[in-house]
Amino acid sequence: METFEKLINGEKCVLVNFHTNWCDPCKMMDPIMDQIDREQPNAHVVKIDVDEHRILSQQFGIKSFPTFILFKNGEAVWRRSGVVDKATLVREITRRVG
Repeated sequence: METFEKLINGEKCVLVNFHTNWCDPCKMMDPIMDQIDREQPNAHVVKIDVDEHRILSQQFGIKSFPTFILFKNGEAVWRRSGVVDKATLVREITRRVG
C-alpha cells in the first residue's frame, strides 16, 4: 500500500482501474486501458484487483466494477463506475495534465 500512496502522490496523474478478474465489463476495459497507458505518457495507468487488494478497495469505497479514479497530487479529482469510453478517460486525464 505504501507504493500505491507514493504513486498517487507523485507528479503525474494516475488513472486507477479498480476491477475484478470475473467481471465482464472489467474485461471489456482492458484493451482501452492498455491503449491509454501507451498513448498518455504524462499519466500512469494502474489496475487494482479488488479481490487481492481489499483494504485499498475499502479505503476508496469501491462497490461496483470497474471503478475508475483519477488522482492528481494525491487527491481523487474524478471518479466513475462502469464501462467508460476511451475519449472520456483521455479527456479527463488531459484536463488535469496541463
